[in-house]
Amino acid sequence: MNLTRIGSLTAVALAGALVLSSCAANEPSAPTGDDTPSGLTGTLIGGGASSQASAQDAWIAEFQNANNGVTIEYEPTGSGTGRDNFIAGANAYTGSDRAFKLDELADNTFAACEAGTPIIEIPNYISPIAIIFNLGGIEYKLCQSMEEGGRFDAWIKERGAEGLHHICYEVENIDQALDHAKSQGAELRICKACGVYGSHPHPEGYVAFLDNDAGGIEIEFMQVYTPEELEKYNAYKGI
Repeated sequence: MNLTRIGSLTAVALAGALVLSSCAANEPSAPTGDDTPSGLTGTLIGGGASSQASAQDAWIAEFQNANNGVTIEYEPTGSGTGRDNFIAGANAYTGSDRAFKLDELADNTFAACEAGTPIIEIPNYISPIAIIFNLGGIEYKLCQSMEEGGRFDAWIKERGAEGLHHICYEVENIDQALDHAKSQGAELRICKACGVYGSHPHPEGYVAFLDNDAGGIEIEFMQVYTPEELEKYNAYKGI
């Protein structure tokens, strides 16, 4: 068995969609629809977006329960690293925040796939749904988690109620803002979606999180991209 990759999470309207992907020539035959053991055996090594870790764990457990001869491992390395590893053949599949770009597909250098075979990408995962209000310079976002055990769902269950999850401050220079915050005793917190400390690229700009909560509310800094930086990000492989 050589399932290749679970693909990408891209922002579509107010929701995100994960794309399940694999090489066409490596796809297994369709299930028979009965309870007969599949007979599949082997090990799949995957990795990618940490935001998908909970969903991946659930999918893996269910698949392995139905196919006990198969072992699947998923490492939440981040979307960009996951795509790089899949291209290099280090991962049999990957979870990502976006689909592969047309120029990446045109290169057709996916080492995990048989030469000359196309890849298949299927949107298959819903991230939090958000409605955004602009209140005189303050952007207020209402989010509904669509993932059992996901970031927002886990947060609501942990505190036993809905509420204000985090505050994001737009800053002109994120490095200077972080230096000032740290000089006042602030410490960096890991970005749970990306597994990264400190300033790093997100779709809207450079972001970083602080570990000293304000009354239990997470603090985020964001330096919004200039048009040139946004163009550079769009050419980048993502987080």
